[in-house]
Amino acid sequence: MKKILFYSVLVISLICFIGIGLAYANGFFHKGEGKEAMFEHKASILGLTVDELKAKLAEKKGFRWIAEEEDITFEQMHEKKKEITLERVQEHLIKMVEAGKITQTEADDILQKKIDWFDNFQGKSHGKGFFGGFGKSFSK
Repeated sequence: MKKILFYSVLVISLICFIGIGLAYANGFFHKGEGKEAMFEHKASILGLTVDELKAKLAEKKGFRWIAEEEDITFEQMHEKKKEITLERVQEHLIKMVEAGKITQTEADDILQKKIDWFDNFQGKSHGKGFFGGFGKSFSK
């Protein structure tokens, strides 16, 4: 009886393990959107296509060097990042207001806080990541 129970648990565990692995490999959990969206976002800030950005990254170039190669200053990147981010935030807030999840006043407050954050940003890094990393490397 113990052998049957042991082998049953073993088989069920293997099936679950293989199923989760296949689901993850096929993008079930993240659907691959995060990584591609990140490349699209960074490429748009740098004024490149996704393929051009990936090619430059494959050459072991960092974002700082890619930006310098493209003659993009930190200030230009900051403005482009602000423009893209505020556009995305506005789109998201509109959907939330339309769905009744927040009021228009709350949406306006959230948007204003985001605008204030960008306006008060002075090249300081806000943690690791694309824009934070630029903050450290560009404001030596």
